[in-house]
Amino acid sequence: GFWVLANQPLVDSSSVVAVELSEQGTYSIPLHSGWNIISNPTEKDMAWAGVQQANDISQPLWSFLGGNYQQPDTLASARAGGQAYYYFNQEEKSQLQLPYAPNRLPGTESSRSKTKEETKAWRIQLTATQPGGEHPNGYQTTVRVGGAAKARDGFDHRDAVAPPGRFEAISMYLLPADFEESSTKLAREYRPF
Repeated sequence: GFWVLANQPLVDSSSVVAVELSEQGTYSIPLHSGWNIISNPTEKDMAWAGVQQANDISQPLWSFLGGNYQQPDTLASARAGGQAYYYFNQEEKSQLQLPYAPNRLPGTESSRSKTKEETKAWRIQLTATQPGGEHPNGYQTTVRVGGAAKARDGFDHRDAVAPPGRFEAISMYLLPADFEESSTKLAREYRPF
């Protein structure tokens, strides 16, 4: 993916052919390791939880709107507004399957529901707000920390990498315990208790 910035309105008169789905009713987006810019080339919105389950992934989806990063629940269709998202490919998958068809992909028994149960023990959320901007509540950034019985001391599937911190009006992130050896900043981290 890529971003296009313009000082003047852009007009596009090209026509685009609809994407072809696999036999399983999915569309594959090629990925590389680290941060990817992705969009949903189908005409319908998809719940991000469904995409996570179909791919057995745990990282959140990030959108950037008016000076704020947000974690949307939906991978909106690019058809209407051309929305694109940041996704951190923690699992280093070569592709992301978008499940267009309502049936689940075979062989994708996910541990996500079990993980939700394990992480219910305790959680702290910190939000920093800066007045102004296009948002009624101003610019906001949030980090979350928590404890889970089966969490690991290091990075695991419960933790979320913070989005690249270059554009937002206000940012806050967590530094991992091995910060000296890692340049990764976290938006969510769980530790064992």
